[in-house]
Amino acid sequence: MQRCPRFSSRTNAVLLIIAGGAVALAISCSPGPPDGSDAAPASSTSESADEAKAITLRVVDREGQPVAGAMVGDYATWEKGGDLPELHGFGDPREDIEGQLTDATGTFVIDAATVVATQIYGSRAAYAIAADRELVGLAELSKADSDGVVEITMHPWCVVEPIVESSELAEFGHSLEFIKSYVYWKDYRPFFTRSTQKQLRFLLPPGKYNFDVYGSQVVWDEYLEVEIVPGERTKKLEFDLSIKPLVRLLGHEAPELDDIAAWKGSDPLRMADFRGKIVLLEFWGFWCNPCVASMPRLVKLYEEFNDRGLEVIAVHDSSVKSLDELEEKIAPVRKRLWEDRDLPFPIALDGETEETLPDSKVQMRGKMTATYGITSWPTAVLIDRQGIVVGEFNYRAPDARSKLQEVLGLSVDAAESKDVAN
Repeated sequence: MQRCPRFSSRTNAVLLIIAGGAVALAISCSPGPPDGSDAAPASSTSESADEAKAITLRVVDREGQPVAGAMVGDYATWEKGGDLPELHGFGDPREDIEGQLTDATGTFVIDAATVVATQIYGSRAAYAIAADRELVGLAELSKADSDGVVEITMHPWCVVEPIVESSELAEFGHSLEFIKSYVYWKDYRPFFTRSTQKQLRFLLPPGKYNFDVYGSQVVWDEYLEVEIVPGERTKKLEFDLSIKPLVRLLGHEAPELDDIAAWKGSDPLRMADFRGKIVLLEFWGFWCNPCVASMPRLVKLYEEFNDRGLEVIAVHDSSVKSLDELEEKIAPVRKRLWEDRDLPFPIALDGETEETLPDSKVQMRGKMTATYGITSWPTAVLIDRQGIVVGEFNYRAPDARSKLQEVLGLSVDAAESKDVAN
């Protein structure tokens, strides 16, 4: 899903980046770069090419002098671990697009058709970085003047380094396998990074930001409002992520299936019904593109290993209120992605809950979802033959089939252990 073109190595380059679209701090599909690739295009609100106008980006320093040689794109990420960000060029965020350069006057014109493609998931902000001068700036594209010009004033950058740990997770003998962070500015999400190290990095101009830092499903997100004042050149932030309920469930009997509002494809089930079987609880939602797109892979695994002890329960979140509504929502998905077939395993419609995320007003998407602490979809949780919670299981990974064979106690034939999707 992620598309992260490499940043040019030339040190005198300037990056001009159209930042991630306007979004709200809310639960979404599995976190990733703010390229919108996991969401549906906002075609109902986007302008057509005939209605849109070209936008001229003008980058200037604090003296009003143009900054030439700007490289342009629509989001910044430090995923590859370098000091400078990588970027995605103007255009459809679902495609790999190299950055473009501004001219000698420090301007770059985004034609009307490209404006439409760039903003397919909503309005954007503009981020500029002059690497050789250590300058950065932010502006809103929606603030273009009557001539269609957006001016970005550059300021000395502040190196912001979030340091992320989880002392609670360490108490359980585990460590963070990876950490990720989005940085929000006003109504936009222009920055993203991930790392296997505990320290992240962003280059930001003065202003107010909201940091969303998280790891795997075993820890909660932590949010922090940060203000960078003019002249501030470095800033270290400390995060200590709290563990989710899933960590406390590891090694214990799986919670009973009491909170399910309705069942599709089965009578109501109990965990005792699966004793002696390996169970995958697949937490998903019709609204989540990665969920519905990866379901055929899960179906294939189920059909191959069901007679050898694999059971699957597809736990749909509480965003639908009935099986009839769910059926209506997944009908086009079934036809488009599932070869017009029903899922061969039970679907459990999660019951509603008033529970919210810790230190947040964001409501959890179902009672069972809250019990396991699920905030990212899709997520599969593995339960062993004794009904004990083992942990997450990524059936979308290249080695998922062979790992599943091991869990089932089957011999792994090298000729047969290739990815089930191949």
